[in-house]
This record gives sequence, structure tokens and C-alpha cells, in this order.
Amino acid sequence: VKVGYWPSYASQMFPASDLSTDLYTHLCFAFANVNSTTFRVEIPVETMDVAREFTSLAKSKNPLIKTLLSIGGAGANTTFFSQMASNISSRGEFVRSSIALARTYGFDGIDVDWEFPHSAADMTNIASLFSELRQQIDSEAQSTYPSRLLLTAAVYYSNMARDPSIPGMRYEYPVQTMARTLDWANIMCYDYHGTWEPSLTGEHSALTDLSSNLSSSYGIQSWLDGGLPPHKAVMGLAAYGRSWLLANSSLDHGVGAAARGPGPAMPGGSAETGVLFYSEIQEFIRSKNATVVDDGETSSAYAFAGDLWVGFDNQASIEKKVEFLKSKEMRGFFFWTASFDSGAVLTTT
Repeated sequence: VKVGYWPSYASQMFPASDLSTDLYTHLCFAFANVNSTTFRVEIPVETMDVAREFTSLAKSKNPLIKTLLSIGGAGANTTFFSQMASNISSRGEFVRSSIALARTYGFDGIDVDWEFPHSAADMTNIASLFSELRQQIDSEAQSTYPSRLLLTAAVYYSNMARDPSIPGMRYEYPVQTMARTLDWANIMCYDYHGTWEPSLTGEHSALTDLSSNLSSSYGIQSWLDGGLPPHKAVMGLAAYGRSWLLANSSLDHGVGAAARGPGPAMPGGSAETGVLFYSEIQEFIRSKNATVVDDGETSSAYAFAGDLWVGFDNQASIEKKVEFLKSKEMRGFFFWTASFDSGAVLTTT
């Protein structure tokens, strides 16, 4: 599979009509929310029309493409997910409403993006959630619809998600249940470094890292060793970079160089401190005549000019990652996000 996420907030800068649907087998609409009171899945009022347009445009441009409704995301309140998943009644509301919403808007599947379960109870409850979703999806397909909805989940890079409140504490995903219930898992192989580490540059989507376990090769192997079948493992690729301001650009500008904070937000683009879309990185390289380095140790790239440094994936490093996932006989890859690569440079690699 070749999956692309498309966030609804991109609709002004990168409308759904601009998506190159021929480059993907599946597209995910991001995001629907969990209501904190009813625990039902809802598409925000302001993006309802955008969601309808997304599914209709995708199918009109490529009748073979499948669309999924992604629920949650990094901006969602993880407490709401924990509360929803904690008892059978609220899980039932989530399950029934997500299936109904997917059918109403013409989606072909549901993608659960809980970032992230971080307790033993959460892991037990997410197993129940996946099982109940699978049961209801199968039941609905047998009784009402000729085509069964897909069920996927976006998950942490490793099969052991960390507890942010307790340093060093990690909890294992219910991998066996996931292998039984999900069509596949979208493994988020990025954001290993970022604004939370303001004093050192880092490759946020490193395939390998000799000095730590913060790498895609380590994370994916943990999922496979934990029992996720390779044909249900999909590798996440980043169409954006993480940036820093170098502390001494003339002397130190490699991976792990001293920094004095994250790079500035770019108005009209990512608008987020320390983040550059791939299209912005291309413009930075062109306009500043930046030095670009292919980093063999991490199978990533970085560029610098003046005091601005950005770590990212280019076509060469994406090719290495695709070679890696093929060597592991994985199901495919996904991009976060299709909209960050406005020229479809990476997604055509």
C-alpha cells in the first residue's frame, strides 16, 4: 500500500483537488474528533463540507483509491481516548458512531490515531477497542454493506509506548490483538528529535542511529519481533523536516551540533516553530544556496545556511527507507503528509 494523510487544516493552502491521487492506493482524511462528553466520533462542523469534497474528489480522480477517516491525531486530547476506551459503553458509542460517520461521508475505512496510549490500562483497553471495532465492522459488512470497512491504526514508532509522566516507563501495545483485528498498523517513524531538545540538532526520521534506539530500524524490528506480521506493518515517512538555529555555524553544523533553539516558524507555511515542510526546505536550499549533506549514518539528509539547520528526508533517503521496508517484506509506507510535499517530489520517489 501507498498511503497519504491529508489534514483538513491544509484545505486552504493545499486543497484536496491538488492531491495526486494516482500516487496513492489509500488516502486518510485527518482528523475526526472524539466528543469529550458523549465519546462519539465527530467531524468538526467547519470541516464537514471539506470531508465530503475529499471523498468525492478522490474517487472522481482515481476510482480505485480507498479513503479512510482518521480519528484523533497529535492535537487530540489523549485523556478523552483513555476515558472512552475505559468501559464498554463508551467504547460502543465510539465504535457505532465511527462506522456510521465513515458510511455517511463515503469513506472506505477507519484509522484510529490515538497518540498515545501510555498506561497498562490503556493498552488493555485499546485491545478491547480494536476487537469491538473489528466485530462491528465485520457484522455490518455481512448484514448491510457489500464492502467491509478497512480498520487501521497509527501507532508509536516502537511497540513499547512511553509514559510521559514517568521517565523510563514504557508499556507494550497489544500486538497479538492488533495482528488479529487490524488490516494494518501505520508506524510513525519520525519525530525522534525536535523542539523538546533545543540545544542539539537531530535527524528526526533516522533509519539508523548507532548511539540510541531512536531510529526506524529499531522501532520496526520491535514491532516485528513483538508479533506484528510484516504484511500488516506500514512504515511512516516524513514529508517535513525539523529545524534548529546553530550555536556556532562556522565550526559545528553536523548532526548533533550545538544549537540555541528551534528554527523560526515560516508564515504562510508550516507556521510551527522548528518545522519546515518539504516544499519549504526545497525553497530554503534554493534561495539560500544551502549546503545539503546526505548522512550515511542515519540514512537521512540535512541542510544548513547561515545559522539555520534542518534535518529531513530527500529522494535518496526515501529510496533507502523503501528498500529497507521491502527487505522486511512490509506492506508498504505512508506519508505524513501529502500536503507538505506540494510538488509531489518525495511521493513520486
